[in-house]
Amino acid sequence: MFARIRRPLRGLFTGLLLLVTSCSSEGDGAPTPESLTPESPTFHAGDPCTRDGELRCATEADGKKNGSVLWCANGVYEKVFACPGLQECNDYQTNTAVGCGPETSVIPYAKEGAPCGAEGAAACGFDRKTVQWCVGGTWVLAQHCPPTECTVSRAEGRNVVACSNGGATPGDLCKSDIAGAVMCSTDLKSILGCRNGRAVVVEECLPPRECSVVHTGGMPTIACM
Repeated sequence: MFARIRRPLRGLFTGLLLLVTSCSSEGDGAPTPESLTPESPTFHAGDPCTRDGELRCATEADGKKNGSVLWCANGVYEKVFACPGLQECNDYQTNTAVGCGPETSVIPYAKEGAPCGAEGAAACGFDRKTVQWCVGGTWVLAQHCPPTECTVSRAEGRNVVACSNGGATPGDLCKSDIAGAVMCSTDLKSILGCRNGRAVVVEECLPPRECSVVHTGGMPTIACM
């Protein structure tokens, strides 16, 4: 999330889910449970496919989804991911992303370079180290999350995909609607601004200080503390 240094938070890194109007690294929207498709035909690794780049949940012979994720490459489905643990895999209407987990807390996943169907949507990379944005019909690597991870949170009634502490890494993609808006880096070592669509360092937080969101009764502010 972006803010002004020691001033009220404002919009900066708005991402695929557009969580808030403050500066943030979030997107304009993430797949929601309502976008899940109805039961579909069975899909297995090795089956032929007609739309390169699409993602599908794999199924058993009886049609039950088994948690594996298939990617259509060169006309054939291949396994590219498995939902963590025993989480259920959910298909989305555009078949350009999949969700893992119960509908109330599903995490959307997408593959960098694959086609996407909703401009401004956001999803996690399969390793949850990155946030993917849908730009010009293609999933692009927008933000790097380490040492945090990509996750989904709820804000103002919407699902938001972003790095878990709301930060970004210098060089990441960003969107800014207010001049001077800032946010913390994911490692909390610096305060970032958005310049020409990329996150840039505004101020280094020298040890033992780190970038912090300060709540003082009014709008939160960002500062090295």
